Amino acid sequence: MNDASSAGRRDLVVLIHGLGRSSIVFWRLKPYLRRAGYDVETYGYPSTKHGAAALTEMLIGDLGRWADGGRKVHMVGHSMGGVLIRGALLEPPPFDLGRIVMIGSPNKGAGVLNRFGHRPLTSWYFGPAAADLAIGSAFLSGLGVPQAEIGVIAGTTRWHLLNPIAYVNSVLAPDVPNDGTVEVENTHLKGMTDFIALPANHTIMCQHPRVMHQVTAFLKTGRFDHGRRHEVATGGAGSQSG
Repeated sequence: MNDASSAGRRDLVVLIHGLGRSSIVFWRLKPYLRRAGYDVETYGYPSTKHGAAALTEMLIGDLGRWADGGRKVHMVGHSMGGVLIRGALLEPPPFDLGRIVMIGSPNKGAGVLNRFGHRPLTSWYFGPAAADLAIGSAFLSGLGVPQAEIGVIAGTTRWHLLNPIAYVNSVLAPDVPNDGTVEVENTHLKGMTDFIALPANHTIMCQHPRVMHQVTAFLKTGRFDHGRRHEVATGGAGSQSG
């Protein structure tokens, strides 16, 4: 399920993909982080086979595999991966928890699932966890915030040819700032340490150079690199509000 990290006492970064995806989404981010001085593992799971609560329990059961050696463990989640991290880390994990980065995670839900989410095609394609990511779902309402420094990255590029949800949002929510899948506002998390919005689409966020740079910046310093002129901060750089 996971890639073995190299030996050594470097900090470990665990990458967790989102709904309907696989660890392939980290094909650029993984070597990028290794070059930045981290050991890196990817965590794969059957995202379309179970509801979000069951997937969270799977992740909780797997936390022990990163507990060897006493080194610090950081966690990065794309989309639903960030939400599962929230659920799995409500209790102290069996390792020295470092920082958390959430990339396009629907912390408040994804509005497209409220507007379009109860159709058979959605359930067939995304599985039972899709309903758990709708705004106001019981699963999201029951989540808290891990005791860690948390950085949230949102995307602002609404359209990408390979993002099927972007087609729906372009019709149903043409005036709402989003990354094609998740609204910028709905990525916000009460208690987050830092926030930044970048011109990236949900589907390819993990391969976007600016996103990779900001993930690394937060893991190293606990803050995003707001000084770079080409970054677009939306919703208040460094906002603490949710």
